[in-house]
Amino acid sequence: FGVIITPWDVNVRLPFQNSAQLPDFGFGATLKYIPESPLILLGSPNASRLEFGEAAVSFNLNYLDLNTLELAAGLDFEDFKIVLKGSEGDGFLNKILGDKEQIIESDLGLSWSNISGFKFKGGGLALEIALNKHIQLGPLAIEELIIAIKSLSGNTAGVEISAGANLSLQLGPFFAIAEGLGVSLKTKFEEGNVGPFDMRVGFKPPKGLGLFLETAAVKGGGYLFFDHDNHKYAGVAELSIKDKIALKAIGLISTRMQDGSKGFSMLLIITAEFTPINIGFGFTLNGVGGLVGIHRTMLLDVLRTGVKTGAIANILFPVDPVKNAPALIASIGSVFPVAQGRFAFGIMGKFGWGTPTLITIDLGLIIEVPNPVRFAILGVLRVALPSEDTKTIRINVNFLGLSLIHISE
Repeated sequence: FGVIITPWDVNVRLPFQNSAQLPDFGFGATLKYIPESPLILLGSPNASRLEFGEAAVSFNLNYLDLNTLELAAGLDFEDFKIVLKGSEGDGFLNKILGDKEQIIESDLGLSWSNISGFKFKGGGLALEIALNKHIQLGPLAIEELIIAIKSLSGNTAGVEISAGANLSLQLGPFFAIAEGLGVSLKTKFEEGNVGPFDMRVGFKPPKGLGLFLETAAVKGGGYLFFDHDNHKYAGVAELSIKDKIALKAIGLISTRMQDGSKGFSMLLIITAEFTPINIGFGFTLNGVGGLVGIHRTMLLDVLRTGVKTGAIANILFPVDPVKNAPALIASIGSVFPVAQGRFAFGIMGKFGWGTPTLITIDLGLIIEVPNPVRFAILGVLRVALPSEDTKTIRINVNFLGLSLIHISE
């Protein structure tokens, strides 16, 4: 082992190896302060304040190559909190902030080196304040104002400040709502269009959009969910025509595949329930439906669990889909997640027996292709005695049959 120093280079000779470049190395020290309880920098306990849990000061000397020596220093705060308490302010602040404490929590830090200069570090920042203020502007109403602050994800630290509103519009029998529509200001702590910062102002699309209609002949509505950060979109719709035909639709769309790459996947479930049609022997056909999944797979273990929890009823003729939209979408999405190259198709039927109807059976057959081919027969059996209107005795049975076939090539 040896170190060879020449006027033009420094090399290390390791046993059984030729000369190699001197590896990077450095020396440093960190002083850490850990108080027994959070230390208040500004303010007082039980009031608005700045506080932190731990603090550290670091110094480092790093050898990068023969001509580069880096001197670095840093100051870091862990469990740093900005606590806002509206109850101590006037009526306006109290209405904005509410009686509870609003907390902005993050790990903050500042570093400097003779090579990279100053850098700001931060993460986990999140705060949302809702001002419940009903403002009527003709047919348009501002139901709620929302101010949010959150840290930006990525290699560069930054903060996004957004202002949005929940709006509603009433025009005769037509009613619409939009959730979170507004503007946002994104600031990155890097050199950009404002000197040492990069600032962008843009339109903030809504997180949800609902449409509802109620007339003598047609009644129904739907809701669309937008998750722009995760590239996921979903919708639920329900429409009743003269109380004789009930149409329901559930759709899930993703523009990201399971590995994070760009792509497209879709799941669509459509059902129609109508006045019972007699098909013989006391049985009636009460509804039909279909399922299409593009780049979606069917998780059999989740389906098995759904037999116990009743989740399979969300696939077969769900009840009040608009009212139960969040739970319904989450349940169906867990059964049929995104999977490149997998396709699912299904048919469904709703049957009844008796006059009035004493027994209803919801049946579905789902096939997933290509190889291996998966089959699932699922159903829900309901018995109501002496009738559906006066249910002295009610029995619910969920059942599932699965098959897996490998096709030899």
